[in-house]
Amino acid sequence: MIKIKIITADKVKEKFVLEGESKYLRMLAGSARVEFIELRLKKNSAKSNSGQQIEEEALSIRKRIGERDLLIVLSEEGTSLSSKKFASFLENKVTTGSSTLTFVIGSAYGIDSILKEEADLLLSLSKFTFPYQLSRLVLIEQLYRVFSIMRGEPYHK
Repeated sequence: MIKIKIITADKVKEKFVLEGESKYLRMLAGSARVEFIELRLKKNSAKSNSGQQIEEEALSIRKRIGERDLLIVLSEEGTSLSSKKFASFLENKVTTGSSTLTFVIGSAYGIDSILKEEADLLLSLSKFTFPYQLSRLVLIEQLYRVFSIMRGEPYHK
């Protein structure tokens, strides 16, 4: 079974997001084990700036990335892939030895540029900007879709 880590800058509190995630996690259960890592970072104060916040987040994120993890950072500058191309990409990586798929969804401050450079894939979910909670829900839905494709199951387009 494939292990997936999804690292976000904060905890999801919205009930509708949690309900949606629960639905897709049940459907993913036979294919992948998903672990959420919700960073509890201090909020930006008047004395700090967004650059410092991004650096602190990057340090905390790096501590949670394993040596063999396939690192996928969600970013508006990233590559947009169709579900089928994303499935092909992940299937190739999983069969060539990546032990864990690690996805990073940054905070409202963005993601550290060095962390983006370290990523195996910089992925864009859309040209739209989403809050991290919705990005996480869309990602989980797409992971369900990807694993359906990888198993050769029909999926709704």
